[in-house]
Amino acid sequence: MQAPLVCLKFGAQWCNPCKAIAPLFEGLAQSASGAVACFAVDVDESEDIAVEANVSQLPTFVF
Repeated sequence: MQAPLVCLKFGAQWCNPCKAIAPLFEGLAQSASGAVACFAVDVDESEDIAVEANVSQLPTFVF
């Protein structure tokens, strides 16, 4: 069995565009749950992961 595609959404609680896209991202996570594993990463809580992924703007999506 092949692993599903992984989607990381980097954002922050203070980021208004991140808040605006959140319902769409949650919908994607639910509708594509078998094919895409979706995870939200808060850059304030997981700064090391954001640095490793070279995140420079929010929101950022990495597949």
